[in-house]
Amino acid sequence: MSNLQSGADKAQMIELLNSIKLPIMGAGGGFAPIGTEITQFGTISPQGFLKCDGTVYNISDYPDLATYFASQFGSVNYFGGDGLTTFAVPNRSVSTKTINYNITTHTDDGGKRTFKQAIIEDVSEIRSYTGVATSNYGWSFNFPTEESATPAGYITIENNVAYLVIKNATASNDMSFSGNVTVQYKKISDIDTIKCVKATVSGDPNAHHYSTEEQIVGKDEYGNDVYEITLKGNVPANGTSIFSMVGKTFLEATGRVRYKDGGYVPIGWYYGSDNCIRINTQDSSDGLLIYWSGSLFENQPYRITVKYTKTTS
Repeated sequence: MSNLQSGADKAQMIELLNSIKLPIMGAGGGFAPIGTEITQFGTISPQGFLKCDGTVYNISDYPDLATYFASQFGSVNYFGGDGLTTFAVPNRSVSTKTINYNITTHTDDGGKRTFKQAIIEDVSEIRSYTGVATSNYGWSFNFPTEESATPAGYITIENNVAYLVIKNATASNDMSFSGNVTVQYKKISDIDTIKCVKATVSGDPNAHHYSTEEQIVGKDEYGNDVYEITLKGNVPANGTSIFSMVGKTFLEATGRVRYKDGGYVPIGWYYGSDNCIRINTQDSSDGLLIYWSGSLFENQPYRITVKYTKTTS
């Protein structure tokens, strides 16, 4: 910029820099390869990505990601699923840590002792924990126990620090406890974020279609986020709700239903009053209702894609 002699030269350079469009990872995943993991603020994965929460999916819905898992880890169902028709994404919504401990310090209270040791910093919540404790006086038990047990072993959180606590132990001068505990927990830094994995082929603007996970797919005329989700199942009893609409405003729905003779018809199909199928939502508390008549649709598979906005965050 030192060779730019005037304000006009600098203005032209700024305009040029602003006009350059670099490839970024936007809607649909941009240029990110299958298997890329990102951290997303909020609770909804972007288009082309799946939330890493351990959910099981059909291989046919996300064949690229299933193939990637097989190539990297040796099996389609490395993270779960049956490996034949289903696979799972990893569960990155929680962290897991195994701690080996040896607690010798304690406090005394009425002839009983409490042993306490900090094991994890910056914890927002504990999801689950298992482990063992062994005393040099012969006590042995598995975590967790009731707090009233003798002795008792559990984990508590104080000021965002997780502590391992063993209490109600009979006082003895050289008593100690050792063992290990495996903890699943959520970190403070992860409260407002989710982990997501790229699941569909880069550059495919329609790759998110038919996703069974909620996606943001655009804006409505008022600037509100438009959400989309695909529902799959078998046609239930007439008038049954197939999707909760609480906190949502319905926009549209498309899809198809198989009928017993072997073909498919679109949602909203009408062939006389005795053979028709449609969906309806009149009140958010009722949900998305499916109505049908005749003998062609009962218990037949459907696929319905719903778009909506949200009235609450």
